[in-house]
Formats: sequence, C-alpha cells, structure tokens
Amino acid sequence: MSPNAIYSVAILLLTSFFSSSLFSTEVWVREIRDLRIEAKLSAERSAPILLMIAADHCPYCTLVEEDIIKPMLISGDYVNKAVIRKLDLDTQSSVIDFDGNRVDSRAFAGRYDVDVTPTMLFLDGNGRQVVKRMVGVTTIDYYGYYLDEAIDRALGKMRKTE
Repeated sequence: MSPNAIYSVAILLLTSFFSSSLFSTEVWVREIRDLRIEAKLSAERSAPILLMIAADHCPYCTLVEEDIIKPMLISGDYVNKAVIRKLDLDTQSSVIDFDGNRVDSRAFAGRYDVDVTPTMLFLDGNGRQVVKRMVGVTTIDYYGYYLDEAIDRALGKMRKTE
C-alpha cells in the first residue's frame, strides 16, 4: 500500500471516529421513577405525560424508541407538548405512583390494562388517560404521524380544561 493510500485511510478513519463519537447527539428516553415529578412537569407545561410502556425483549419497542421517540426528543419540538417518559417492564422493579405509593412496575402497567408492548399512554397529572392509547405497532411508516396526532389531541384537551 502506498504512503498516500495509508494516509488517506488514516484520515478517513479519524474523520469517521470524530464524527461518530465527538459530534453525535446521545439522547435517551428518561425512565420514570416518581410519577409525582412527571405530574408536576405536566402541570407546569399544561402538557400530557406520554408514557411509553416497553420491554427490553421487545424489538418493536426498540424500533419506536430509536426511530420515533429519540428524534422527537432531539428536535426540541416536544418540550412544551408532552412530558415523554418510559416504563421498562424488564428493568424497572418499581415506581412511585401519582399518589406517592411505591408500586411494582408490572402492577402499575396492569392498572392501565397494558399487556402488549409498546403501549403509549397519554396521561394527565393525575394519571387519567387523556386520549386513547396506542397499542403495538401496525406499520412504522405511519407510527410517527399517529403519535403526533395523539399528542396534539391530548395537548388540546389538557389546555382546553384550564
């Protein structure tokens, strides 16, 4: 390999390393710990809590999180439209509910009759569902659109009741 070829490969590798590690935006969907905190944010913003109920073993959950939810968070367009959080049934053993009680994560999901992941709940600060939930993934091509529409409906209902 010629010195110019080695130099070119080295530059390509360094450019790839720097562009992927130093300049990438790492974002994650915050997992709920204490729903009273989310309720307070919801009240301050007059915005619904978008709670994604997920499981580690669920490939559709990963797909929705990576391709839909994370880009929503990166965009910044949803800061005042929804408090976006996740409840992972496989990794979280318990949460503090809206009343301040510690409850098993699966039992909490059971309160909302969640038995399929991913399920998107649209909740107000008291834990009441504001609009119809989204259950599962039928087609990822339209999922973002349907999620956006549901957020807008929930936001409208919450701001109408002020």
